[in-house]
Amino acid sequence: MEQHELPPFKPSLDNSWCLRYTLPMNKNLFALIALLFIFKATALFADNSAIGVQVGENPSIGNPGFYHSPHAALSYKPPLLPFLFGVEVQLPEWSVRSIGVTADWWMSNPRLAGMLHCYFGPGLTCAFLRPAADEEGYGMFAGVRFVFGLNMFVHNHLELFAQIAAQGGPQFFTDGAGWQASLPISVGTRVWF
Repeated sequence: MEQHELPPFKPSLDNSWCLRYTLPMNKNLFALIALLFIFKATALFADNSAIGVQVGENPSIGNPGFYHSPHAALSYKPPLLPFLFGVEVQLPEWSVRSIGVTADWWMSNPRLAGMLHCYFGPGLTCAFLRPAADEEGYGMFAGVRFVFGLNMFVHNHLELFAQIAAQGGPQFFTDGAGWQASLPISVGTRVWF
């Protein structure tokens, strides 16, 4: 086996030689940790798929009334991926105000007690906004979110859950732009197969 000699250490303000030898090891360690993390997240879901429905309320932060409306969503979890996708509609005054999509990554789903578990993780969201009856212009919202939920499997294939997501990002309208933040709160059920 071939051995490499390190250059002699010379104290100075520029010890870049140290980086040449530690950076490759740090990259390998980072890659190993990333692979283990992805493996853990993928193992969480095994090869299961799920479909679900949820309803809730979407109070906005710092802009009362704009997004304080009921919402309904369908969700789908594809096999072998640690992501949960959703399609959601906002229903202020029972008319569709926005249609959005979400993609959440469940980082973990630990057992808290008995059948009760919790899940959490980051996600992305995007929505296409329709103006209210007295407004003009259409809009789009794109943002990041963090989801926290409590769930329990009441049967091998039936999950009940309640979740809250903190989300925020820019929104663009035909007449300007702004910032939107909200805390959608949902309850629902998913069937795993």
